[in-house]
Amino acid sequence: MIIDDEPGIARMLCIMFENAGYQAVAFHSGEDAIKCATTFAPDLLICDLNMPGINGRACAERISQVLPACQVLFLTGDYLALAKAQHADRAKGVEQEFLTKPQPPLVLLREAKRLLSPTRKKPAADLASAEESVSATHCR
Repeated sequence: MIIDDEPGIARMLCIMFENAGYQAVAFHSGEDAIKCATTFAPDLLICDLNMPGINGRACAERISQVLPACQVLFLTGDYLALAKAQHADRAKGVEQEFLTKPQPPLVLLREAKRLLSPTRKKPAADLASAEESVSATHCR
């Protein structure tokens, strides 16, 4: 499940993951993604950190409450928001996965594969630093 308020980015990510063999659906708002999360039941949530309405962290938290096995990867082009989120996570002793935008497709696919792996490893240094009438993008 991909959540990004920028339709072009959401669609591109959806197509990229489908071409790599994943089932993917994209949403342009956290609210719509939350409504459809239990229907789609994603194994991986790729979520923009900053979005209008419910932000990426709050959206991921709500989805994780009903789908605790769902892995989460945050994407952001806002380096200040990234620094704040990482600082808050360290203070709480929480480990979240973040990647900055833009990333080459192979990096995103490698990180998704790692997060979905049953023997999940720590991130490498270069990676560390719904079928309803909502705004879902179905790539095919």
